Amino acid sequence: MQGLAVFMNKAGIDKRIAEEAEKLAQQKALLGQLRARKAKIDRKNETRRKILTGAVVLNQAKRDPEFRDQLLEWLDKGLTAARDRALFNFAGDGAGTASNDNVGASTVHSDTA
Repeated sequence: MQGLAVFMNKAGIDKRIAEEAEKLAQQKALLGQLRARKAKIDRKNETRRKILTGAVVLNQAKRDPEFRDQLLEWLDKGLTAARDRALFNFAGDGAGTASNDNVGASTVHSDTA
């Protein structure tokens, strides 16, 4: 009789282990979803911070020619990818080719938004 009780107890433990393993898998899946949601929110917030920072910097560049010149110098030195440099009409590889026209009429020089 004792052997039968041990067998039934083992079956009960095996069932409990399977149930708990399923719960753990569900919790891990939920945790993964929550982490992905947080990462998405973090990316959106970072993008918004960059946009707002850029708007403030461009607004300042519209009002302050010295700041605009400094911004163009930073952009010219900092942008290395050809497609990024082309966006600001910079030639070559960042060897000091900035001019006031490079930021573009729709950003720094525009009086209308």
